[in-house]
Amino acid sequence: MLNFTCSDPGELIECAKLIDRGGIIIFPTDTVYGIGCDPSNESAVRKLYNLKNRPLTKTLPLLTFSQIMVSEVAQVSVPARKLMDLFWPGQLTIILKSNEVCKNLGFSKYVFDGLTQSIALRVPGNECIKKVIEATKTKFLVGTSANLSRYPSSNKFNQLDSELVSRCDAVIHDERLKLKEQSSTTKTGGESTIIDLTDEQNPRIIRQGIVPKDKIIEVLKIAS
Repeated sequence: MLNFTCSDPGELIECAKLIDRGGIIIFPTDTVYGIGCDPSNESAVRKLYNLKNRPLTKTLPLLTFSQIMVSEVAQVSVPARKLMDLFWPGQLTIILKSNEVCKNLGFSKYVFDGLTQSIALRVPGNECIKKVIEATKTKFLVGTSANLSRYPSSNKFNQLDSELVSRCDAVIHDERLKLKEQSSTTKTGGESTIIDLTDEQNPRIIRQGIVPKDKIIEVLKIAS
C-alpha cells in the first residue's frame, strides 16, 4: 500500500495516476474519511463494493472538484444551483437527473441509477482531494465513506477498520487534519446530508447529515 501526503503536489499527481490505473484509495474529506476509485473502471468499482461488503443495490455517489463538472453530467435546476452556490464546496450531496453526456462517459452502472436516471454528486471542501480529482482523467471520483457496510463511518484515520485500509492501494494523509484529530478527544463532524432533487416539486432529504434540513428548506423556498 502506498502513502501520499497532501503537502506534496507531485505525490497527489501520482495518486491521480494510480486512480486512473484502477487503484482504490482512502482519502480525507470535509466530512468523514472516504474510499474511492475511478467511476469508469468497472472492476475497481466492483472491488470497492467487495471491500466494503456493500450491497450492489446501493449506488455510489461521485465527488468532483468543481460545479462546472456537475453541469457536464447532470441537469442542474435553479434550486440545485442555489444549493450548490451556498453549500459547495461542502457537506451536501445532491441527487440530480443525469444528462445524455453522462450516459456516454462509460461510468459504471453502479454510480448511475438506471431506474431513476439519476446521479449523486458532491464537491467536497477538502482542497487536497479536490486537487487529486482534478488531476484524474475523468475528473470524478467514487466517494463513499471508508467503512464496512452497516458499521459507523469516522473522521479520524485511527478509527478506520485496519483490514479495510490494508486492502486498499493507497492512503492520502493530510497532516493538518491529523493534528486536529490528535488534539480532539471527541468525534466532530459527520457524513454529508443527502437531498434528492430529481423531482423538483418533491425534494426529499435522504440522509440527515452535517447540513441542517431547515437551512436546505429555506434555500429551496427562496428558489421556488
